[in-house]
Amino acid sequence: MEKKTLSSKQFRTAKVVTAVILALAVSQAVVFKEYLVAAAAVALAFVAMVFLKGRVGDVLADERDYEVGGRSALLAMQIFGQAGVLGMFLFLALAERNPAWEAVAYTLAYAVMLLMILYVLIFRFYNRVKFFEKKVLYLIFILMLFSAAFLACLKIWSL
Repeated sequence: MEKKTLSSKQFRTAKVVTAVILALAVSQAVVFKEYLVAAAAVALAFVAMVFLKGRVGDVLADERDYEVGGRSALLAMQIFGQAGVLGMFLFLALAERNPAWEAVAYTLAYAVMLLMILYVLIFRFYNRVKFFEKKVLYLIFILMLFSAAFLACLKIWSL
């Protein structure tokens, strides 16, 4: 049996439709304070996009696109890291006047730290795995590991 393929135009249309449906679902879930439903909708949309992307028969991107994407992601991370650290120090200075800013400062510091840890893990993953068929399984494992570490940090921080 032949596997049906999508054209790149059909895939772009599916991405837009998925984004609209996801925005509706998440906004309604948040309005009704059903945050787990919102998280499930995001996860379901992610799985749907991965599945649809695997069915595209056309070329979606070439090496140049990946190189530009990698360089811009690195630059965005560097800017976020520097701005986050500067913001953390600013909020710590403001905590002298209002102690609520201290929580904002530490949240920003943990966000920067977790982003850097995630970057290192994914970089090492792509450097060692070299794009073979089980790449998705390893990526899911890394995301689960990151989620567990994030939840552990939240639990420790809330003590």
